Amino acid sequence: MHVATYLNPVDEIIDDDPDDDHFIEHLAQIYARGPESDSDWPEVPVPDPISVPQALSAVMTLRSYAEQQKEDFRGLIRQLGSLERGEIKAQEVANRTQTTLNRFFHGQIDPKLDPNVALINLIT
Repeated sequence: MHVATYLNPVDEIIDDDPDDDHFIEHLAQIYARGPESDSDWPEVPVPDPISVPQALSAVMTLRSYAEQQKEDFRGLIRQLGSLERGEIKAQEVANRTQTTLNRFFHGQIDPKLDPNVALINLIT
């Protein structure tokens, strides 16, 4: 038996249908359009992003509402307080800026007393 016949037997050869290429191209075009251009589904508006101050205000409003109720909402109040503290910390971290070495050392070392500060000022 010849090696090519052994590796590719005649009874296992599959003839591709020429219509398969058109089907594959059509399928690729459908996926290339993406879900935005699909007319079968109604278009859903994308909501505007909510800023951290807006979210924090909403959490504080919910906590005030829970505190004013007659029912026991201690668990919810604790969760909202935790979320509020977490958002405040996240907002503080997001608003921080990194200082330069020149600004950092400017308030701590007198340039008249330390000649290295004058060198740092020349470099920056």
